[in-house]
Amino acid sequence: MSFLLDIRVGHAMETGLFFHLTKTITLLRRVSMRLLLSGGSDAAESEKIDKFFASQIKAEQVVLYVPIAAYEPGQYVERYKQIKSRFQKFGITNIEMCTVLSTVRADSRYSAIYIDGGNTFKLLKEVRESGFDTQIFSFLNEGGIIYGLSAGSIIFGRNIMGTTYETENCVGLEDSRGLNLAKGFDVCCHYRNDADYKRNRIIKFSAESKGTIALSDGCAAFIEDEKITFIGDGAILFTP
Repeated sequence: MSFLLDIRVGHAMETGLFFHLTKTITLLRRVSMRLLLSGGSDAAESEKIDKFFASQIKAEQVVLYVPIAAYEPGQYVERYKQIKSRFQKFGITNIEMCTVLSTVRADSRYSAIYIDGGNTFKLLKEVRESGFDTQIFSFLNEGGIIYGLSAGSIIFGRNIMGTTYETENCVGLEDSRGLNLAKGFDVCCHYRNDADYKRNRIIKFSAESKGTIALSDGCAAFIEDEKITFIGDGAILFTP
């Protein structure tokens, strides 16, 4: 039977069973990583998450910005301007945009990588085919932090199919396995508890995995080594 951990109200519910939760879930397997996964937001909703992100890096170092999930390449520059404006208030001004992943080396020159949202299938296909997935693993293992938004968060789950219910597979992606860095969970973004079709789909796919981290707009999950800490309100954890 599936049950749900509701971080917002501080308890989990299964028939006749209640659990008290804190804002942090401690995991058993220790892997060096700092991964910030945002459920999606505009500038105002993301302020708390952006502030936390800024606290994790040295502002003078370079942040690599990856906008390639955008549906049209013409959106890259406008998104780049938006992210620079968002981060500037937190002292982050040194941001480089990369639109061709095969041309960049994500090494210690970068303090962080920010992966923007858009089409999850397009993003996962380009990350995998360019070999950037290998660079992501190395970057995290060497102490870097990655901040993903929407599609940029979903690809870090075990599989993207259970949480891409409104996204068209416009690139013919055949392998829907994600990067599987969210501790065995799938990742859902823009979650609303009143959308039954989303909830039912997540429950179905959660039965095939460790579960699903469902994040609403303005909410994020920070995965650091063996812990998952939730920032903002609206995170729900579905388990088999």
